Amino acid sequence: MERLARLEIHRAVLDLHEHVVAEAAVEVIAGHAGPAYGAVDSATVHAVTLAGRLEAMVLDPVYSAKGLAGLMQLARAGSWRADQHVVFVHTGGAPALFAYHRALGF
Repeated sequence: MERLARLEIHRAVLDLHEHVVAEAAVEVIAGHAGPAYGAVDSATVHAVTLAGRLEAMVLDPVYSAKGLAGLMQLARAGSWRADQHVVFVHTGGAPALFAYHRALGF
């Protein structure tokens, strides 16, 4: 399953860039799902708000917001050097945003 996820991300990166990205350069990091599936925590709300405010990017609180919250946590922890490229793959899920409007304060 992890290999499949890596290949899907690899293909998405290739579609976005003209140069080839080696599969070994793609890193999938798990473990940032929050307290539970579908449970909105403060990091999720912060990711939804920040992405919307700074990038006009709509994130759902079940998957993509938790992924961005994890990415932000890893970046604050210094997981990458300043000269490294990091790609966040947004896979959609905006309709789920409406089901969580109360938890998100909208």
